Amino acid sequence: MSGIHTPDTRLPESPAALLRRMRPAYTVTDNSASGSTAFARAPEFAKTPVTTRFVVLEHGINDAQFGKPYEPALRGMVAHVKAAGRIPLITGLSRQPLPSRGRDAHDQTARRVAADTGSLFVDWGAVAFKPREMADVLHPGPAYSARLMARLVAVLDMAAPECRR
Repeated sequence: MSGIHTPDTRLPESPAALLRRMRPAYTVTDNSASGSTAFARAPEFAKTPVTTRFVVLEHGINDAQFGKPYEPALRGMVAHVKAAGRIPLITGLSRQPLPSRGRDAHDQTARRVAADTGSLFVDWGAVAFKPREMADVLHPGPAYSARLMARLVAVLDMAAPECRR
């Protein structure tokens, strides 16, 4: 959601900013941490107050790349969101042009956790993917990022049709 793909390079419009532009009625709080894993983020996240109606959980690619245990961390994050009376959205994993160690397994984990917990699932793996639209080998460029955000908006529109304006 941050749009950062190297420490000093980011997309011209971050995915969070694009989401704000696509749906001005949304209040978007960007708590993304570029380069983070669910494994590393979960303990800090468990202490963070959750105040928004929906919480987008976009993790898994880095967990797969670094061989970190993804499912327990993701389940803990979902439990924290639900304990606050909020609605979790799990994005699933976007695509990369090179085979990613564990990408498909982690995507299936995201799908399963969403189903098991009654979370909304945003199937980013099903979004049209063109390798030439990547910012680098891991990060979506502007066009692919826009399609990922459109998929997120479609799920949010079903869950909160009053915010479509």
